[in-house]
Amino acid sequence: MKRILPSHKQKLAIDNIMSGKFKSPRQAMKAAGYTGGTSAPALLQQTGVQTYIAGFEKKALVKFGVSLDDKLMDVYLGGLDAKTTGKFGGDIDHKVRKEFADTIATMKGYLKDKETGSKTQVNFFQFNKAEQEDFNRNFIKFIRQEG
Repeated sequence: MKRILPSHKQKLAIDNIMSGKFKSPRQAMKAAGYTGGTSAPALLQQTGVQTYIAGFEKKALVKFGVSLDDKLMDVYLGGLDAKTTGKFGGDIDHKVRKEFADTIATMKGYLKDKETGSKTQVNFFQFNKAEQEDFNRNFIKFIRQEG
């Protein structure tokens, strides 16, 4: 079976996501050259990306002597012993390690990506005048209710 290698754009998108320098996977993908047509979950399912992510598993074994899953678990468990230090109430190193662990856990499907949640936007003006007035009346009643 022929192994499908990741494209330069796929590698760059994953590297951008992993870097933590972008506010969202969508922004990291856009910086890599992706347009709105590919979602982060769809990117992660692509064969080339899966091959690239599998490489992280091999590197984790070499670098840490444990699987990537075990390393993730170590980082999360390390948080249980984290000491609060500093003026702003947190060990900076642990916070950074947890962010990276969350990124990898999201890529592996252990955590849900915040971007993939259901979002619905409704344009108030798409409704006819009677529906708008009905909504306004009900909304005013709701606001005036004592809780």
